[in-house]
Amino acid sequence: MWAKTSAQEEHGWNGKAFGSVIVTREGDNVLLFAEKGSWLGRGVSFSNALRWTIDRQGGTISLEHLRRGATHPVFLFHLALSGERSMASVDAHLCQNDAYFGEMHWDRYRVQLRCRAIGPSKNDEMQYEYT
Repeated sequence: MWAKTSAQEEHGWNGKAFGSVIVTREGDNVLLFAEKGSWLGRGVSFSNALRWTIDRQGGTISLEHLRRGATHPVFLFHLALSGERSMASVDAHLCQNDAYFGEMHWDRYRVQLRCRAIGPSKNDEMQYEYT
């Protein structure tokens, strides 16, 4: 994973991290990712939880951040096919003054998820690579 910011106000989102992911299946259409790791060179640990929900009829995957727990998810965006091995957010998700976008690419060895957050004090990009 890596993160960087291009915002005028630096808030610490530059760096690389490594970790592990425990994937749990909840029914036929839902995967939970429980991530734990540490930022390189900082000695700072992190944990993260994401919920991926497949809408087979609509042809989309919704992504939610579970920082407030599974019963209070924070919706990030819907992904839809944009190429043979890629998906992109259908629309920007607006949260107060910030807009969130995402894209996903995959091959037989890995899945890459790239998220962007843009707003008055944000210009952040994060990339996750699951192998």
